[in-house]
Amino acid sequence: MFFKGTPLEAAPALHQAEAWFGLQFPATSLNLWVGPGGHTSCLHYDPMDGILMQLYGCKKILLFPPSQTYNLYPIPVYKQLRHGLKLRAVYSQVYPETPDFQVFPKFASALPHGLEVVLHPGEILFLPAGWWHEVTALGDGVVCSVNRFWTVLPMSRALCSWNKWRAHLASVLAMPHIGWSLISAMRHQRSSDELKKLIQRL
Repeated sequence: MFFKGTPLEAAPALHQAEAWFGLQFPATSLNLWVGPGGHTSCLHYDPMDGILMQLYGCKKILLFPPSQTYNLYPIPVYKQLRHGLKLRAVYSQVYPETPDFQVFPKFASALPHGLEVVLHPGEILFLPAGWWHEVTALGDGVVCSVNRFWTVLPMSRALCSWNKWRAHLASVLAMPHIGWSLISAMRHQRSSDELKKLIQRL
């Protein structure tokens, strides 16, 4: 859900945080995330800078720096050639809460580099591009937050980020699969529903 032009987008606290972090060019509008306590967004990274603002309830965020990428066993880039957006290279194959060290032995080397924070209502977390994060909604009730992605600046930081490059390379490799999915959706009897699913993945 997007909040362009709403009072939430004009919230002073949000703009103060964005100015403090030096964020200048938003890549997206605000996105609203609402879910039940206990829900977890799997370990992944984003190729853009992001901010996460907690509105209601609390979230636990487990963080790893980009230097630990290959200790976190990212999904290989080439797999997006076959699976498109269904299997993304920005996701880890490891579940940090229940790691299988026999299958993913190098994850043990990443653990000392992990950081865990709990985000409370009114608090904002800056997530630099390429930083790995697993987000878990805490408690038994509904948990709500908003986020927004930003252009990575200065450009030299974007150009030197291997995680950013591999994410974009994976997106390029996913194009044939996306194209075929688009053609298939248009030929499907319920084409509008199939197109909505594809757009949501994009």
